Amino acid sequence: MANSRRYLNLLATSSFAGSGLTGEGELSYSPLDPVAGQCACKDWPRMLRLGLKNRWGGLSYGADYKSIDRGFVSIAGVAADQARDEGQLWGEHSLGPFNLRGSIGESWEKLLDVNGLRVTKNATASLNFNRSQWGARFASSYEWIDAGAAPNQETTALTNALTGSYRPFDFLTVNPNFSIREERNAYTGTRTETPRTELIFAYTPVRDGFRLTGTTSFARSFGADGLNNIRTFGTTAAVDWKIGKFLGKDDYLSFNLNYNQQVDFISSGNSHNDLSGIAPVKNHRLLRAARAESIGALSD
Repeated sequence: MANSRRYLNLLATSSFAGSGLTGEGELSYSPLDPVAGQCACKDWPRMLRLGLKNRWGGLSYGADYKSIDRGFVSIAGVAADQARDEGQLWGEHSLGPFNLRGSIGESWEKLLDVNGLRVTKNATASLNFNRSQWGARFASSYEWIDAGAAPNQETTALTNALTGSYRPFDFLTVNPNFSIREERNAYTGTRTETPRTELIFAYTPVRDGFRLTGTTSFARSFGADGLNNIRTFGTTAAVDWKIGKFLGKDDYLSFNLNYNQQVDFISSGNSHNDLSGIAPVKNHRLLRAARAESIGALSD
């Protein structure tokens, strides 16, 4: 079943004179996903994001807030199953080729079946190392999740991720990624591990006007009790092609093709395949101010 979806995105930034403080706000609307079935959601679910940042010496710091309505579908085709609000405080410091960043945050999700909230508190630390042709990033994140419905629903999660970047030629960039996530429930003793690998490449010829990006990811989630065994595979191909100028600005014709597969070895009813395509026309300067895009989706 094919369908199209339009988006409206507005982004504004402002600097406060004399203070060095910069504010940013973003507002996006998307219609409901027609293949999602019945949903007591708004006709045009929205995403609102607000941010403040400043710099003091070699230290950058800031705060972000984000609110997502239930039923909102991102530009990548990911739908929000429930309303979500999140806040974050962050800071980072650069020392030559090294960049150290830390953040603490909290999110609130409205549960569908019960009158309560799922509260997630998290702390993340990352170390980046960048050179002219290669770089690496290691990040570690700890989460404490309280579902709110019952005491035995409290879980903790630890995620470690290693990301690499290699540019053997001026026109080619390769990014291999690896992460592993472990979730534990102290009351039931349940433990779930999810290792994930991903490979991203970007091909940009010497001539300005063409760019090809590809992404392939593979993840396997399994529980120590044998009740969870899920394999996911995803691949994405994107092409950006410069087609001319409009009002003196560069316009690009883009096409993205995404394929995702999930195989549940315990319950076959949770297995699915999804194929979606995105064909927007972008203006690289005006896009950040206002954007309307159409998406064609095909699901089986």
